[in-house]
Order: sequence, then C-alpha cells, then structure tokens
Amino acid sequence: MESEGVPVDPVQELSAALFGRALRLPLAIWVRSQSEPFFQRQASDGIGIPQTYVRKELATFVQQGMLRELPRAEGDKRLFYEQVRDHPWWMIIDAADQALQIRIRAH
Repeated sequence: MESEGVPVDPVQELSAALFGRALRLPLAIWVRSQSEPFFQRQASDGIGIPQTYVRKELATFVQQGMLRELPRAEGDKRLFYEQVRDHPWWMIIDAADQALQIRIRAH
C-alpha cells in the first residue's frame, strides 16, 4: 500500500486495515454520498480507481444488500446501481467516515 516517497491516503489506509481492500471504504463513502442512481463509470471516476476493481466491489455491495442493480433501459449498456439507504451496514461506513474525518482534522 505504501511506497517510498508516496503519501498514503488515510481513507485507503483505513480501508485496507479494517475492510480488507484499500478501495472498499473510499468506494463505500462515495456511494453513500450519492442521492441518485449511478453507474460503474461514475463510481470509478468518483474515486479514481479503474472500473475493473470497482465492478467487483459494487458486486460485493449488491451481494450484501447495500446496493441494488436497476433494470437496464432499452439500448443502454450501463448498469445502474441504487443505494439501499436503510441497510444497517451503511452505519458502519458512516461511523468509519466520521472517525476518519476526526483523525484527519487532528493531524
């Protein structure tokens, strides 16, 4: 995760330590900030991570019930996702985000 001379992103550092993958927490925080359905490319661009990796994580969030896949519009190849706002796992993400913001302000 950390390479010589490259500063570590605190969100990615916490995500790798607590959530198993450096991109999982940043993606979850990004998803949590969305009020409308979104598609994979938007999520990828939103956190600056290649779509290949984002796709796997979005599938995990769907599997856990945190997101739902929406039906594709006719002729649209994009797969849209919608946050299941009241899913209890989002409380964990919210708490991690709040704790991280406190830590960042303290440094």
